[in-house]
Amino acid sequence: MTDLKTTRRLSAIVMADIVGYSRLMNEDEIGTLKVIKNIQSELINPLVNLHAGRVVKTMGDGFLIEFASVIEATQCSIEIQKSIIKRDVKSKGKAKISLRIGIHMGDILETESDIFGDGVNIAARLESQSLPGGVCISSTVHDQINGKIDYKFKEFGKLNLKNIKNPVMVYMLDNNT
Repeated sequence: MTDLKTTRRLSAIVMADIVGYSRLMNEDEIGTLKVIKNIQSELINPLVNLHAGRVVKTMGDGFLIEFASVIEATQCSIEIQKSIIKRDVKSKGKAKISLRIGIHMGDILETESDIFGDGVNIAARLESQSLPGGVCISSTVHDQINGKIDYKFKEFGKLNLKNIKNPVMVYMLDNNT
């Protein structure tokens, strides 16, 4: 067995997931794949780059994205959601794609090509709590962005997230802002 080189650091982690991916693929595999790849290349990748983030990996229907700044992670996530909604309005008959996004700031364990740890796991669990087209954040993120961005988040309450030891205070994007 080879030595595994890892580093630890604090990061803002974004998990994004396509709503209804299995259904969309069942209805039209090629069309759905084309739409997802276009959204990734035309919207997600440019916005992540603009906000100094990096797409760590894609997982079929999801994206693991990392940022050094929680403010950049949150602004980027909101811009991705707004861009997808705007795109869908213009798409007329093409597959409608909606994302759920979760954001957490936490300690990660990094290898050469991937990131791991509770920070990633909590972001993934928050993503599953998000509404389609929404952004769900932990209190750690909320504490850092509150009053620093033009968007507001509503307190959703403390949730017991699957396989996470302690409950996490959760906030949801207020779409009225």
